[in-house]
Amino acid sequence: MARFKVLRLVVSHVHLYTKLEEFGKNYDASVKAILEQDMKWLASNARNPVDEDSNISLDEDSDSDNTNIHDLQPSPSSNGQKITIDNIDYRKEVHYMTTDHQTEDVHYLTVSATTNRVNGNHLSSLTPVDGLKEMYNGLCIPNHLEQSGQRENYISLTFLGVLFHNENSADGMNEILKELHKYVPYHGKGMKCEYGDQAIVGDQLTVERGVNSHNTLTNGFTPKDRLEGLHFEMADWHGVNKCLGINAILSPRSAHQLIWNRFTKLRPGHAGHIPLDLNLEFYNKTAKQAIKKLGSNARRKSIDRICHSINVTKVLMENFDKEVKTYKTSGKHVRKSALKDMKLVVAELLDQQALSNVPGRSYSYYANSKSSILAGFDLEKMYKWINDHKTNITTGRRAR
Repeated sequence: MARFKVLRLVVSHVHLYTKLEEFGKNYDASVKAILEQDMKWLASNARNPVDEDSNISLDEDSDSDNTNIHDLQPSPSSNGQKITIDNIDYRKEVHYMTTDHQTEDVHYLTVSATTNRVNGNHLSSLTPVDGLKEMYNGLCIPNHLEQSGQRENYISLTFLGVLFHNENSADGMNEILKELHKYVPYHGKGMKCEYGDQAIVGDQLTVERGVNSHNTLTNGFTPKDRLEGLHFEMADWHGVNKCLGINAILSPRSAHQLIWNRFTKLRPGHAGHIPLDLNLEFYNKTAKQAIKKLGSNARRKSIDRICHSINVTKVLMENFDKEVKTYKTSGKHVRKSALKDMKLVVAELLDQQALSNVPGRSYSYYANSKSSILAGFDLEKMYKWINDHKTNITTGRRAR
């Protein structure tokens, strides 16, 4: 509407609402299609219970027979997807303020789904038994090759709208997890219900809240009560903080997807990869601009109408701006070259022979400086800390 206003074009609000509802009618169709494919795969690959008269025993130490039965699974028809969440906060100001009608701070949650580029369907989807206890502690310290390998990653993204719950409260986070659990593929009913894996991606604070809230549901009677199938991934954190999930907690398939599907790409060509949560911020900006235009008339129905149609309206606005050649400030900060300053500093250091040992000259301030940040590092204490941390997780004392 703001773009049409400049051109002296206008449409009625009824027609606008009708078109927005038309655009957002099947906003999550692609997500449901992937979910349906994964559910069919779970149903077709449901494990048959072991017959009592069978010679195969689960208690025997046979590393090959039982493992191969589960590992030789046909590939699912979909690559899977990741659900990215992020909070959206704004002030809902009122025209006429009274004691009962005040300006309020609104805290909601936005959700988007990205299709995996790397599926990992050739790997087992079974979570390793006692994987955390048996994990070698050295795997918690990835080298530079492992860390850079997680950054070498065009994804189909679907904006799923807003969840009207506050992640800052425990009850709000529980309601958010229940809403997200509908995207987890499953097979069966009741106590026999079997859930697949679904990654929930967010920033560090959101993930910590999600993990702790999910941990409070471990005493549920049914898999649905326990919200099984959900696991959390930090989108903007480094690989060193993901090693528990990659090496012990997650199934090989989920760990492979965690490594190779951490980024999205908006345009073809070289580079341009950004974290999933940063990509969601672009949609949050568009949604916030539209919601703020509503002012005090921002109702849940109006917000849903805007957010469900944003997959179409965002493309329309970008194409409109491109066709009319709208100028937009880049926002890119060009860093000035410090080469001239560096040359002056180096020339002064060489002139004063700063790196040479001159008798009678010393720097008392640096007398106690360590030669390396690892000088005096106690590896034994670090391994003890890792073992204690693993014990707290396996015994349920801590969520992570």
